Amino acid sequence: MSQFNWLRRIRLDHIWLILPLLAVYLQVNTGSHHHLDLWHHLNSGREMMRSGELFTTDPFAHTLAGQTIFNQNWLADILFYELMMRGGRELLTMLVALFYTGAMAVLVRMMWRVTHHRKWAAAAAGIAVLMSVENLGLRPQVFSMFFFIQNLWLLVERSKRWWGVAAIGVVQMLWANMHGAFMLGIVLAGAFWAGAILQQVGVLWELRAARAKARGSLLKLLITDTRIRHYGLMTLVAVIGSTITPHTGKLIDYVGHVSGSSQARQVEEWLPPDLSSLTGFSFYAGLLIGALVIRRLWQQRHLTEILLLLGFGYLGCGSIRMVMWYGIVLAWSAAQCLAQRPAVAAKTESSTLNLILATLLGGLVIFSTPWTKPYNVLLPAAKRATRPADEPSQLAAYLQNHSITGQAFNTVEWGAYITWVTGGQVKVFIDGRLDFFPDAVFEDYTRIGRAAENWKQRLEKYRVDVIILPRAELRELQQKLAADPDWQLLYEDGLARLYRRIVR
Repeated sequence: MSQFNWLRRIRLDHIWLILPLLAVYLQVNTGSHHHLDLWHHLNSGREMMRSGELFTTDPFAHTLAGQTIFNQNWLADILFYELMMRGGRELLTMLVALFYTGAMAVLVRMMWRVTHHRKWAAAAAGIAVLMSVENLGLRPQVFSMFFFIQNLWLLVERSKRWWGVAAIGVVQMLWANMHGAFMLGIVLAGAFWAGAILQQVGVLWELRAARAKARGSLLKLLITDTRIRHYGLMTLVAVIGSTITPHTGKLIDYVGHVSGSSQARQVEEWLPPDLSSLTGFSFYAGLLIGALVIRRLWQQRHLTEILLLLGFGYLGCGSIRMVMWYGIVLAWSAAQCLAQRPAVAAKTESSTLNLILATLLGGLVIFSTPWTKPYNVLLPAAKRATRPADEPSQLAAYLQNHSITGQAFNTVEWGAYITWVTGGQVKVFIDGRLDFFPDAVFEDYTRIGRAAENWKQRLEKYRVDVIILPRAELRELQQKLAADPDWQLLYEDGLARLYRRIVR
């Protein structure tokens, strides 16, 4: 039984190290809802696999018919669709969970190597988990988190290796074709470059202030410093890698347009964080922690980490979506401070008790997969469900069984889902890609939803012949539809109603 002796060496510190990874794994696998982006990415992947090419005009919404669009996430969309077709939603969910968990594992390992203490590394990782847990969904952002942490690892531990320089270019190339947050990889590399420059400038300044003999000019020092050269090269390679896409020249404008239009239309995840959510509370608490960390880092002259905290803290103040990146750099920066703490003497522990705890956690992992979670009695009923409670699956079955087609008016939340379940036979009015729709369309969507003046004429302008609505929403519009002789209630269930225009 000597091959099982390693089980007796499990310590409580090992279990602490696993807890941040377990939190990420459970959050994704047992999530009780799917982000509305999921269905659009699946639709895009299906359309590209059908046609064998990238589409440049929108095939999903009748309000965007003929309009040129920009599908920056094309590679992630294809990958999501292929996973969905090969293993259903369960396989897609599981692999996304493993990607998130793997990214966090790399971060935990980095902090363990710095602190040389598992519990401190786990505590630092907990900061990143708290600030990202509400953003861990089935969407291409999973690749951004993975690539961001991979770039951080390359910059910290592999900047002196030639393959580390090449690897950051490969990462950026993939990232630029999978998610719009790829610009953060360039910002990350640039912060390390700027930090190395400021470090040397500070050294030279201190030498001159002390009237010591400074070797060479500032320019010579900047050129000859190894760290500056390496980080500068990595920044350049990251920029070059980001341009290797089918959409070179359009990416920066696209990223700016997405963030700007989403904020203008009050999309929640693009608004500044507030204290009412876990993400917002964690972020503002993180700013206070960050101030203490910066003070300690300044004493240690860790200028790169200070730049990271200031830059990503500023981004986090502007948008909930940016909070997770601040959480990652705060966790890494805090680990630098914890590295200076004295080691704690190991305490006597019960190997049997540790083994029992590890076994329980292992069982939780096994019975929290998308296939086994319905049997996990420790999970709330909502998290054991295989489908979100607010997913209109009965409506989907009716649309498929009765081959419903036409041009629809629908809510933002259901748009892409309707496209998915009807195979694009129902052309939707709007979906979650709010940055794609012109202001005039968005205004008409809002006025029709409120049943405002000329709502019926607006529907006729878009030749809408099908209306699909959540039963509990847009009640005034539904009341007017029920009283209008030109519209018929074709189907209803506990979640949805389907109206069809009567052709006379």
